[in-house]
Amino acid sequence: MTDQTAEMEATFMNQCSKLASEITEQTQALKVKNEEITSMNSNLLNMKEQIMQKDGTISNLEEDKVFQKSTITDLKNQLFQLQTDVEDVEFDKSEEIASHEKKSAEAHGRYAALEKENTSLQVKVDEAVKRGTSTDNNWIRYKKS
Repeated sequence: MTDQTAEMEATFMNQCSKLASEITEQTQALKVKNEEITSMNSNLLNMKEQIMQKDGTISNLEEDKVFQKSTITDLKNQLFQLQTDVEDVEFDKSEEIASHEKKSAEAHGRYAALEKENTSLQVKVDEAVKRGTSTDNNWIRYKKS
């Protein structure tokens, strides 16, 4: 029985040793899996953080987009107003030019009439001077006689 007990004890010890070896292997495998899970959790947290940052960036870009659209609309309205103002000024300018040209033509007409009247008066003055000179000469002859 001792031989049999010794053999059973040896078999039991071999099985215990084998089980201890398997437990050690599975513990190592479990540690590796835990490290993988920890690494994956870390990667997951990093990815969540990156997603949150990108969501924040997208939100900021959407706000900027809304602001830029508003700015573009305002600038278009200002441009339209400026175009309208330019058209109004050009219309006013053309009216002023037409008015100025009309006044200028009237002034030229009045100037020509005054020139004509001046020439006519000059002729009359010259005639009066000639008549006056001949009357003076007659007067001088009358006194001498």
